[in-house]
This record gives sequence, C-alpha cells and structure tokens, in this order.
Amino acid sequence: NLLAPSPRPGPAAKHFSRMTRLAAGFEFTSELAMGSLGGTLKRKEMITGRLADALAWLYLGSATLKRFQDEGARPSDAPLMSWAMETAEQNIQDALSGVLDNLPNRLLGRVGRIVVLPLGRTLRGPSDRRCSEVARAVISDADLRSRLTRGIYLPPRTEPGLGSLDRGYDLLRATATLRGKIKAAQRAGELPRSRDGILELAVAKGILTEEERGQVQDAFDAQLD
Repeated sequence: NLLAPSPRPGPAAKHFSRMTRLAAGFEFTSELAMGSLGGTLKRKEMITGRLADALAWLYLGSATLKRFQDEGARPSDAPLMSWAMETAEQNIQDALSGVLDNLPNRLLGRVGRIVVLPLGRTLRGPSDRRCSEVARAVISDADLRSRLTRGIYLPPRTEPGLGSLDRGYDLLRATATLRGKIKAAQRAGELPRSRDGILELAVAKGILTEEERGQVQDAFDAQLD
C-alpha cells in the first residue's frame, strides 16, 4: 500500500513511481539470488548484506513518502522529502547493482541487469542545488525545524552547545533588520567597519535606539559565543 501510485500529482509522484519500480527490482533480484545460489546464499554475506541494504532503504523511502503524504504534502517539506528520497533511491539502485554484478552465474546477472536496471545506474542522489534547497528550508522555516525535531530532546538555551546555538540563531534572526541598518550605515560611511564601539556610535547618531542597541548586543554576544 505504501508504494501504490501517488493519490495526486505533485513532488512525490515521481518518487512513488521510482519506489514501485525499485521494489519490483528488489523482488526480482532476490529471486535470482535465491534461485541461483540456493542454500549457499546464506554464506554469501556480501550479497545478502547488499540485499539487506536495499530492503532497509526501501523501508526508509516508503516511510518518508508516507509521512510526507500524511502531513498534507506541504510545499515547505518538499525539498527535504526529495533529498531523502533521492538518497534512498540511489542507495537501493547501488545495492541491487552490486548484487547483480556479483552473482556467480554471470548470465543471470546480465539478464537481471537488463530487467532491473535497463538504463544502468541513472540515479545520482541529491544534487548540490537540492542540498542548498534543504539548507535554506531548515534555516528559514522555524515551523519546519520544530516538526523535524518533534520528540527529540532539545537542551535548555542556557546550556552550551545546541542550546546556546539555537538561542543565538533566534537572536540573529530577530535582529536581522537592525543589523541591516548598521551595515547600510557602514556602506554609507556613517559608521566604521570595526565592531568596537559601533553600537554606542549608532545610538549617538540615531541609527539605533538604546533598546535596539541592547538587542543587537545580545545577538553579537551570542554569535561570538
């Protein structure tokens, strides 16, 4: 049921199609391995290991598609879903290819490759552009990050490490406009490039209020930390 065609067109549709094809390829490859090796398959640990890898990635890919669909196929989640699916699909393809390349019966291996991978290993995994899309999505969407970390322990923001990193991230985002004012004033020659004493000077010149100065100082301190 997980690998049934996508209920509606969208970013997941091609992945449903690929996973259905790869699942059929896994079944065919497994049958070839068992039919040609029989009881000795159990002792061919590298071949059985590749089959186990393919099965595990089929499971992870299916779970990814199910979660994406169950949560409403949000457009904001699409880059992460695509990255995960492209990673899973490439690993399944490579595992099946490894099995077919190493079957002792080379004729069966060639036949299996024609059936399972007729065009060769065409799945290349996530591109650099896809990775950048994921990074931008995680950085810019607080709701997305909250859903990704649901059920995961997050340390208090007063603790070193992830807690202070998360606090600093929020402070920098909250003061982005104020820091933009400072950068604009630096470009205009109204403020020096150095941070030393820059906030006090920005208040004196009316670029920031005293309250805004405190907010930006907290962000700078967190960034330095």
